[in-house]
Amino acid sequence: MRSNNFRRLFLSTSFFLLIGLNAGLAQDAVKLSDYLKSLEQQFDIRFSYASDAISDISITPTTTANLAANLEYIKARTGLQIKQINARYYSISAPDSIHIVVLDAQSGLPLPNANIRLVDQTTGYTTNASGSSYIPNPAAPIFIQVQYLGYQTQGLNVGPVEFDTVVVQLRPSVDQLEEVLLQPVFTQGIYRTNDGSYRFNTEKFGLLPGIAETDVLQISQTLPGVESVDETVSNVNVRGGSNGENLLLWDGIRVYQSGHFYGLISAINPYITEDVYIYRNGTHSRYGESVSGVIDLKAKDEITDGIHGKATLNLLHANAFIDLPLSKKLSVMIAGRRSLNDLYETPIYNSYSERVFQDTQITNLATPNAQSELKASEDFNFYDLSAKLLFDPTAKDKFRVNFLVINNALTFNQSLSNDAFTLSETSELDQQNIAAGISWQRSWNSKWSSSIEAYRSQYNLDAANFELLTTAFDTQGNEVISFVGRGQLVYRPKNNLQWEAGYEFTETGVTNSDQTTTPEFRRRVKEVLVGHNLFNQLSWNPFQGKTQINAGLRLTHYPKINEYRFEPRLNLHQKLGGGFAVEFHGEFKSQSISQAVAFQNEFLGVENRRWIQANGNEVPLITSKQWSSGLVWNKRNWLINLEYFEKTVDGISATTQGFQNQFANTAAIGSYQVYGLELIINKRWRGLGAWLGYTYSNNDYQFDSFDPQVFANNLDITHSLRTAVSYDLGRFSTVFGLQWRSGKPFTDPLGEALSAIQDDMEIPFNPPNQQRLESFFRADLSFKYIVLDKQTYSLKANAAFQNIFNNNNLLDRYYVSQQIGEDQFAINQIENRSLRFTPNFSLELSF
Repeated sequence: MRSNNFRRLFLSTSFFLLIGLNAGLAQDAVKLSDYLKSLEQQFDIRFSYASDAISDISITPTTTANLAANLEYIKARTGLQIKQINARYYSISAPDSIHIVVLDAQSGLPLPNANIRLVDQTTGYTTNASGSSYIPNPAAPIFIQVQYLGYQTQGLNVGPVEFDTVVVQLRPSVDQLEEVLLQPVFTQGIYRTNDGSYRFNTEKFGLLPGIAETDVLQISQTLPGVESVDETVSNVNVRGGSNGENLLLWDGIRVYQSGHFYGLISAINPYITEDVYIYRNGTHSRYGESVSGVIDLKAKDEITDGIHGKATLNLLHANAFIDLPLSKKLSVMIAGRRSLNDLYETPIYNSYSERVFQDTQITNLATPNAQSELKASEDFNFYDLSAKLLFDPTAKDKFRVNFLVINNALTFNQSLSNDAFTLSETSELDQQNIAAGISWQRSWNSKWSSSIEAYRSQYNLDAANFELLTTAFDTQGNEVISFVGRGQLVYRPKNNLQWEAGYEFTETGVTNSDQTTTPEFRRRVKEVLVGHNLFNQLSWNPFQGKTQINAGLRLTHYPKINEYRFEPRLNLHQKLGGGFAVEFHGEFKSQSISQAVAFQNEFLGVENRRWIQANGNEVPLITSKQWSSGLVWNKRNWLINLEYFEKTVDGISATTQGFQNQFANTAAIGSYQVYGLELIINKRWRGLGAWLGYTYSNNDYQFDSFDPQVFANNLDITHSLRTAVSYDLGRFSTVFGLQWRSGKPFTDPLGEALSAIQDDMEIPFNPPNQQRLESFFRADLSFKYIVLDKQTYSLKANAAFQNIFNNNNLLDRYYVSQQIGEDQFAINQIENRSLRFTPNFSLELSF
């Protein structure tokens, strides 16, 4: 009985197994792409392949539940090659082709739309969504370049092979050793790096209050510790230092003229400039010739694969940019901007003119005189032109040629007429910076790279002033010609370790000239200084990147003035966990060229700064030392940074400080010491952002030959606060901001001296800088609307309103004497005021 039951069970089971087997054998074939997707879901993996390579392939699924067996089954049935890239990713390649897989070197994720260029051919390929692309298997080895926006280009040799998968891992173009804190600060496109510097990306830049279009210098003044005491864009005061103590570079070329409209607009075109780096302390050892801040502007540096451009029109100027490919290895970028006031004068032009020309010879001489029928008018214009030629003859070599010209031109016409005669004279002021540079960069292998560069920069400021009523005539000139040659070697034995070393040769000549007819006087002084500089920099990220160390040393020698300088630089960043980190920054720096500041009689009173060269005597080498320490918290879209700093600058000349009191025109050498506290609070939600920046500082001079010896710095701003709220709603964005700061110091006359002075033009002053101006307050507002957003072009409309409450802010107050009788002089109080309510609008077309 049991035997019959067992036999029935065996036959039944066999019958159903055979039916199931036949059903399985009779299962229809499926597309290979669908089968691969099912394996991805089943085993939590990802396949990288080109769709065209497998689109016509079908396969009968296997019943095995083992991944390795499935892969072997596919290879046996299709002839495809499957290669494991990492724990999760696999590549599939076909015979007679090379499979290229492009990944992010840090995350391991695929990079779609990466460009693969066959250097010796005109053919190019693009990776798909899984980072894959196939190129034909060549008969001989070929060299390819792999490019991806925001990543370093990589070149390599491939082929010929029967089966091959080449994995290319690209690193971000921002050096891994200078890791960026990814949360934007203040607005999109502004990032704080772990070495304490700030990076501005003009391509990703959002809105800032009161700015109608990107201004590469105005955005720097959003940072704590960076001010503009006179409200100009180009006059940047970093931690209590003067503008002449900063180093401004454009693609490695020093720029001596930074502003249009005598400081109200940046002279550096934002469209050709891609990144801006602001350093307040702990600068890289490659940077010399500054004792305060460094502003390093980087132009775009990738050869374009198509024609791209921008054009902007606002109420002040027109701006245009074109990025044009000349071949696969050669492209050129050109950007130009020009003022439009000779075509039409807008309210913003009139507002800027009133701000710039107040209390100058332009306004003083233009005062109508009904009796003499004196008439006066000014004609002002500005332009800039930037160009860059990019040539990559091989994947390892980059040649670059840069050119820059900046110009401000002012013509002041006066005429006097009556029934008997007519007199007319023209005064002129021209300011120009022309610079050019050339560089060669080569990557010898994965560890060694080098660069050689040279540039020449020439700055000229010339004025010719005619006094119509007295027929007096005078000319003034200031010229700077600098040449720099630099070579650098970079060695990276590991991803977290880098060493840089280089030599820099500098030759700078500065000429100042004056000529007057009443009384007759002529002066021309030229100083030339040669410098030799060695620099070393070590960057190390140990302990899985939790610690970042940047240490450098710069050695400088000026043979003519017998000066040797050993300047260490240090940055430390240590992550503590929970989003917290501590930092320390320190540096020693020096500079041989600075700006002397005069008033009233320099260049029609419009531009009052002249470059002067250290000569080892009355103009010594300026030196500085600075340290700072801070705490950073960066988590959950919050960024809070609190930093304390101390800085001492020695060897400053009184002529560079712009004294307008008893120390005006006094030759003396001194120093200043500044310490303070800086705070940043930044929070971002989905479309909403809010930030606050605050600085407290104390800034004092010390001149041993003055009485008193210690007193407040002319640039001392005790409290400074900026805050803003931004909102982004798709096509529409807006930002509202407030600025408040305490008033700068000034010196007032003694007691009753405000009435008149007898027998002497000298004004008796109270002790220096004991009084303070009223606090400065301004509210600004900006809007942006994307009118059109097509695949090949876009159109944006911006509106910006400066000082929307029309505050009549006082920027400066000083006193001058004026003869009112044979032996009597009056004291005039002069006040310079800020911009009043000033609107601006712009249209930007991108293609």
